[in-house]
Amino acid sequence: MDHLKFGRKEAATILARAWNNLDASLLEPYIAQDIIFWSQQALTDMTGKNAVMAHLKTEMEKIRKSPEERIFAELGETKPYSLAPDTPEPCVVLAHGDKNNVRALALLKLEYGKINSIGICSDAPHPSTARRTGEYPQ
Repeated sequence: MDHLKFGRKEAATILARAWNNLDASLLEPYIAQDIIFWSQQALTDMTGKNAVMAHLKTEMEKIRKSPEERIFAELGETKPYSLAPDTPEPCVVLAHGDKNNVRALALLKLEYGKINSIGICSDAPHPSTARRTGEYPQ
């Protein structure tokens, strides 16, 4: 992928492709050394490319061994709340076990052409507020 044209939509596509193929190595070239990985379900953030990649590889391997735990990663777009000034942003809609069992959104930030933040949101913004595209990158 051309790093000069690498934006949030491209980053979301790569993250979704990695989850849909259970292959974290697809994501690795696009991850910043100082990435922060956070989740609303975790007490602490994870920092650093090595730690985040090890975490993603472990999670994907667990899912590979338990097909009923399959993740469906769909391209989406956040919908700002009516009083919020934010514009819609690309995101990844994460469903568990079934495409309609949406559990979380993955939000991404970029800096200097690399993904420097991946956030997993299950509460705010709520996954039900995302616009779904029906695209599941392979």
